[in-house]
Parts: sequence; C-alpha cells; structure tokens
Amino acid sequence: MIYSIANFLECMVDNLMIDEKKIKKILSDILKIKIDSINSKTSHETIKNWDSVAHLHIVMALENNFKVSFTPNEVVSLISYSKIISVLRKKIK
Repeated sequence: MIYSIANFLECMVDNLMIDEKKIKKILSDILKIKIDSINSKTSHETIKNWDSVAHLHIVMALENNFKVSFTPNEVVSLISYSKIISVLRKKIK
C-alpha cells in the first residue's frame, strides 16, 4: 500500500493525539487483564469482566484522562478497543 506524505502525517498526528498506551492501561486496570492481551479484537464480547459497571468505569476514565465528554450514543458505542480509539480520534480532532 502506498501512502502519500499527507496520509503519513495525518497518521502521525492521530497517533500523537490518541495515546493508545493510556487507553490500554485504562482497560487493563478496570477489566483486570494484561495490557499485552489488548488488541483490535478486544471487546465486551471477548472480555467477561466487561460488564455494564465496568463499561461505566471505562467511560468515566476515558473522559477524565482525555478531557472529553461522550454523548449517550457514543457511550453505547464504546464496546471495543478499536471503537474507543475511533471515537476518541473524532472527539479530539
């Protein structure tokens, strides 16, 4: 796959703005799982500890750490590591 310089720079800015290590730390702490087990397939369906209470703790931790507020629709959509990254990228841009 060939990327233009603009695409490359956009990816770099996205990675600088969203600290994926911080997201993994939040998920790891709340869900009581190892950081290195968190990947693009990590979701409420793959982690048994990701229940409704844990979900609310995740949402609050993300809001506090990234200084954002999620809409009710966004809160409901934050059901995977990948989706969290996607939503945060849109919020922070």
